[in-house]
Amino acid sequence: MTGNRAITDFPNTIAFTLEGSSTLPVANINLEYGTDKRSVVSEVSRVEPEYAPRVTIRASWTWQMKKTGSLPPGAKVWWRWRITDEAERTYVTPRQTIAFEDTRYQWQVEVAPDMDIYWHSLGTSLVKELTEGVESRLARVKLDVLIPEERKPKVFVYPDAEELRSAVLFTQEWTGALAFWDYNIILIPVRSDNLEWAKRTLAHEITHLLVRDVTFGPFGD
Repeated sequence: MTGNRAITDFPNTIAFTLEGSSTLPVANINLEYGTDKRSVVSEVSRVEPEYAPRVTIRASWTWQMKKTGSLPPGAKVWWRWRITDEAERTYVTPRQTIAFEDTRYQWQVEVAPDMDIYWHSLGTSLVKELTEGVESRLARVKLDVLIPEERKPKVFVYPDAEELRSAVLFTQEWTGALAFWDYNIILIPVRSDNLEWAKRTLAHEITHLLVRDVTFGPFGD
């Protein structure tokens, strides 16, 4: 394969493209993809994009979030192609992964014991006060939970509710914080005049994430 890539247009689409060649004409091409959404069973989606049955391989498919619902910023998407030629030989490309990031902004990160806070357009002191306030509240809960690094909660802090809503399709006008439980991702608007609310809300949502992590399983929810 000479080209195998995924290009994101947050929050709307992910475009997958494949280019290459085969010794025999191609009989079938399938794209298999999924996310790091936590699930009891493995979830794999499959699509058959348009292609020409020739030795030159060109295939593409675009994931339209308006049709399936949004992925949160920070979600990871994996994909691979399955190509079968006229002799029924099948080649599967290596699995690749890309992060569905909100590339409209330059993000900074505040690393804390129980979460990683991603933020932009806010003062450092405000973010530190938020982090310390949330960690203090979580310490009082005293949950004996150790989440692996790959599932550590990610918090995306937007400077206002309107900007937060622009990151997720089909949100309501009254949307405040958004928790994507299966991804361990939380979105929240934070300003100096709603800081106490943000501390309480974020501590509450992260506590739920920790409890869900402990009880995860076919009978846990």
